[in-house]
This record gives sequence, structure tokens and C-alpha cells, in this order.
Amino acid sequence: MKHALLLCLVISIAGISCIKPERDNEYDPNNPCKAYVSGIVYGHDGVMRIADANIALILDGEIMYEVNSDINGEYHLEEIDPGIYRVEVKAHGYMMYTDTADLWAGREEDSSDIYLEELFFDFEDILENTPEPYRFQIVHGEWGVIQVPLETNQAYAGAMRDTIDEAIVTLNFDFRDFYADVRVQLIGSSTGYPGAFLMVKYQDAGNFYWIGIGPDYIKIYKRENWIPIMVYENHGVNFHYEQWYELQVEIIGNTFHVTVPGVVNFQVSDTGWASGSIGFYLMNWDGLGFETYALFDDLYIDTRKH
Repeated sequence: MKHALLLCLVISIAGISCIKPERDNEYDPNNPCKAYVSGIVYGHDGVMRIADANIALILDGEIMYEVNSDINGEYHLEEIDPGIYRVEVKAHGYMMYTDTADLWAGREEDSSDIYLEELFFDFEDILENTPEPYRFQIVHGEWGVIQVPLETNQAYAGAMRDTIDEAIVTLNFDFRDFYADVRVQLIGSSTGYPGAFLMVKYQDAGNFYWIGIGPDYIKIYKRENWIPIMVYENHGVNFHYEQWYELQVEIIGNTFHVTVPGVVNFQVSDTGWASGSIGFYLMNWDGLGFETYALFDDLYIDTRKH
């Protein structure tokens, strides 16, 4: 299976030439027969090669060996003391990859390829009107990739109409601590009090946080067992229709650090779920069935900081 790291390994003929150790312990770190591993780091499509990915071998919580992939996505780790290591692979715009490397004395492998899951979504290579791009799942509302009016790029559009109370779409990843960055644009509302939100720590439709903007506010709410609970609210800001805003959210433990560059920056804590998925959320606070539309673009998620 291509996603498994360091499987189907073979012992090189060169390993036979190692000096026989005094003890027959193939994991003895002092064994003169060392291990070697190399391969290629790919994106999830198995075609794109990922340069500058960091590959680390960890033992007892300490990084023992590490290297970055080259411009062709290739990496090489040599002269490795025998042992059973934890493997961590990190790259910009991709989810951290972890596995176990069973590296006994003399073990050599030159085809240990790694496949990373992308964590940057710009919606550019997706057919228009696609409702669920890669890894997205609709819970409520109308969603689809569209050509942004008066622009050359595409974005993910959400709509809640008079027959829909809210619009929700999620990514089928689960996150603990992370940093997320997304561009948000309110493109219209028939009336009422609309809002466009980044949804975090999503458990199900009745339990999650949402962080986002409306015409004259930025808010954090928690929905717990379908009951909305205010976590933070600021009505001293203004967000205009048909204008992009960059929403940056960092979550460490129970602390939320939220920034909209040039507009607002704040930090707040709330006891909630340890982890959950990320998504987008639309609503209209008047609850009278008004229509609301918004665009989301360039979603980037970084788990490397934590």
C-alpha cells in the first residue's frame, strides 16, 4: 500500500558485508551495521513531488536524524543507528505525516515513498459548480466552486436560502492544535443580519465553534447540544460586502487567537472539545429565512507549529 512508509523493505547485499557484532542484537545502536532509507515525497495525487519536506526519525521524543527533500522531492537518510523510530514528515501546506520505521542493522531501502495530504485549498483546478471538492462534505445548504465575479480566480461559494436555516460544509480531517488562514467575502444578503464563518472543532451539526464576520461584527460562538453560547463578540468593526478579508485563527489547547489583518486582533479562551474538523458556515441572525451568500478561498491549515 503506497501510503505506508518503510513497508516491503529489502535487505541489501551490502548489508551482508557488515562486521558481525559481538552480540546478536540487530537493534543494538552500537552495531557497526547501520541502516539506510531513501525515497520520494509526493502529494496526495501521487504525481506532484514535494520539495523541502522535513523528514525526521525520532527516538524517545528526540529527533535523531532529519533531512529535507530536494527540489525533486527526493530524500536520503544514511548511517542510521539500528532501532525502531517514529517518523514525522512535515511540509508547507500539507498535514503532518507520522509512521513507524523498523530499521534493524544493515537494513537498506531506496523506495520508501511518502504521500502527504494537502492542507491548502485554492479551488483553482476544480470544475465549476463542483459541490464537494476533494475532502469537503456538505452538511446543509448549497455549495459549489464558482468563477469569482470580476476576477480571474475561482472560490468556494455558499448559499443559504429562505428554506434553509444555515449552510455548513466540513473537511473530513480531524485537528487538535493548528493555525488556519482563509479569505472570506460576503457577497450579498436579501436583508437581515448575515454572517460568514470558519467552523472549527466540528463534532456534528449540534456541536462546534464558529468564528467569523458580518457587516458590523466579528464573533466566536460555540454550539453545544444545539444551544448557541457566546464566546466573544465585537460590534466595533465594519466588514463591507464584495470585499475580501483574511481571517486568521490559531488554536492552542483552549485558547483562540483571531486576527483579521488591519481590522481586529484578539485572544480568548473557552473550554470545549480537544479536537474536531474544520469547515465553513453561513447563517442569518434574524432567523426569518433571508438569503445569504458568501465566498471562501485560499484555505490554508498548518499543524507544524504544534
